[in-house]
Amino acid sequence: MEKPILDFGDNLNWDLLRRATYQGIKSDIHRSGYAPIPEIALLLPSSIALVGCKSDGALPWWWLGCRASVSLRISPSSTSEYTALVEIYRKNCRLDNLTLLRFPEYQPQPYVLALSVPKWISNLSIEVWYYSGIISDQYQQSLDRIESRLNP
Repeated sequence: MEKPILDFGDNLNWDLLRRATYQGIKSDIHRSGYAPIPEIALLLPSSIALVGCKSDGALPWWWLGCRASVSLRISPSSTSEYTALVEIYRKNCRLDNLTLLRFPEYQPQPYVLALSVPKWISNLSIEVWYYSGIISDQYQQSLDRIESRLNP
C-alpha cells in the first residue's frame, strides 16, 4: 500500500478548532499559588491535528506545554463499568511549538481530544487546528486517472 499524500503546506487545509487562554485560579492552598488548570476537552473531527501551547509565565527550562490524549466514544457493552471512552493515542506537546498529532482513523467520529496541563503552569494559551484537506494515496489517484481516461 502506498503512503498517503497529504498537503500540510496548504493553509486552506487547516481549520481552527480552538484558540483560547486558560488561567489557573488563585489559591492559597496550592504551593504555586494557583489551582491547576482543568483538563481541556474538545471534539476533534479529524485524525490529524496541530496543537500549539504557550505560557507567559514559563521558566526557561520548562518544555512541556500539555499532554494530548485522543479517545473514541465507544463502550463494548451497555453494562460495562467503565466510561465510554477508549484512549487510542497520547503525545506530549512542547511549549512554544506546534505539535503534530496523527493517528489511524477509527469510527465513530468525532474523536475526543483531551489536553492535560501540568500543575506548575498557571496560564496557558493554546491553538488547536485540524486537517480538513484531502487524504488520498497514489493508488487511488492512479485509479482515478485510469477511470478518467476510460470515461472521457
